[in-house]
Order: sequence, then structure tokens, then C-alpha cells
Amino acid sequence: MLAAVNEICLPRLLRAIVAVGLLIGSQLLTPVARAEPSSQVDTMLEMVNQARELAGLAPLTNDPLLDQLATDRSYDMATREYFSHTTPEGQTVFDTMDQLGLGYRIAAENLARGWSSEQDLVGATFEAFERSPAHLGIILGPTFRQIGVGTAKAGDRTYFALVFLG
Repeated sequence: MLAAVNEICLPRLLRAIVAVGLLIGSQLLTPVARAEPSSQVDTMLEMVNQARELAGLAPLTNDPLLDQLATDRSYDMATREYFSHTTPEGQTVFDTMDQLGLGYRIAAENLARGWSSEQDLVGATFEAFERSPAHLGIILGPTFRQIGVGTAKAGDRTYFALVFLG
């Protein structure tokens, strides 16, 4: 899923940083879900950039604002027990980016849900992305420059969200 073109604007980015802080505070629900260890995020980022390197593409820069957005997306799905690019209210990651005033030329989101009992959950999740032409196309998108990775766990399921910007 790709989004429409928007201009990048520094004042909008600064407003987005403030808005994310407000968004985080207002959307925290009961602690049913929890963020997963940063090692999962780091491993997923490494795998994405290794795949891009093998394809002759520049690595993606990890962005803390996008990490928070991806973590919020994962946490929301885990907490409210849904799995979709669209929230139960009909909101997408692109709607959230627009509400935050986050400018982008192109944006995409990859989502996955895995069972925490898997030996190599991150590896299995990345392999599933590689087997999907749509998800792999986003990972190898030559116009993407930044990425945010987030995970959250609820019960025996782990939710992953990867947000890409170009």
C-alpha cells in the first residue's frame, strides 16, 4: 500500500514530533500488550538493510519518530486484538502521518503477526515478507530512505509494523 505525494516541510515535522508525544500519551491503553525487546527491532532493521544491500540498494536510515509510530501501530493491534492496515475506526498509518503533519513523497507499511513460540520469530517474520511480492517490493523500494520498526506482544502473539518513507 503506497500513499500519495506530499511536500516535506520542516515546521510540519516539528509539529509532528510534538503531536507524536501527545498521541502516545492519549492512546496508551491498559498494559495488555508490551513493546518487545529492542533486539527484535534491531534484528529486523539489519535484515531489511542486508536485503537492500544484496539488491544493490542504499540502506534505510532508522528514524526514531517512525519507530514510535510503528510501535504505536503494533501496540494498538496487540491491545485491541485486530490485524489490519486499517484500525477498527477506519484509520491508516497514512491518516496518522497526515494528522501529525509528517510530510513524505512516498510511504508504505508492512505488518506481520507471529507466534512468540517460534524459535526465530524475527527471522520467520522476515522470511514471510520475502515470500510476499508486495512486502518485498516495499522493502526493496528504491525511493525509500527511512524506516521505523515497532513490535508489541499480547499473549502468545507478537505484532510487527515497519513504516517506510521516501
